[in-house]
Amino acid sequence: TGRVRWAYRTGGRINASPSVFGGRVCAGTYAGSIVCLDKDTGRELWTTYSRRDAFRYDSFYASASSDGDRLYSVARSGRVIALDVTNGDVAWTGRVGGLGYTTPAVGEGRVFVGGFDGRIRALRSTNGAELWSTWVGGRILGAPVLIGENVFFSTLEKRTYAVRASDGKVVWRLPLGRYSPGIATERTYFFSLNGRLIAFRGRDVARAS
Repeated sequence: TGRVRWAYRTGGRINASPSVFGGRVCAGTYAGSIVCLDKDTGRELWTTYSRRDAFRYDSFYASASSDGDRLYSVARSGRVIALDVTNGDVAWTGRVGGLGYTTPAVGEGRVFVGGFDGRIRALRSTNGAELWSTWVGGRILGAPVLIGENVFFSTLEKRTYAVRASDGKVVWRLPLGRYSPGIATERTYFFSLNGRLIAFRGRDVARAS
């Protein structure tokens, strides 16, 4: 019917889409908070603030991601934060180089994040330890996408890459793209790049170099 079921004032501007999982709705704000609400009622479950330093709070530009146990987000300062989904307690923190605008990709016990330093990183989801870091020489603004054994991402310098999720080795690249590259259905990968809609068979992408 389009009727508003509930509304909640976060106290800060929200630039990204909220994350919905396990009966929860979570969103990061420009005021430095990550807010988690009950999906059905809008009741606040918890709010956690992230400080950039002793005088300033972080600001969150991207959406958060979850594996069901933790919520992962990247602040504009480059700080990566993992929160317990039940109470918002900080499980661990890490960093990307330069500014952080990417929504993390989560899977296989890893958190994949990009930064403005031109690197894509894989962090262990349980403790934030860096497993690998691959430099591609372009600023990463959009969300990486985990598809099977590969992580796809684009740079502001109009390049799209696939790296192996296991070790970060570049296995595929395309001179197109800028933001978040695409989605997958079974073994077909769909990319919307610079006004073009492109589809690849998964086995062809895996062989490309």
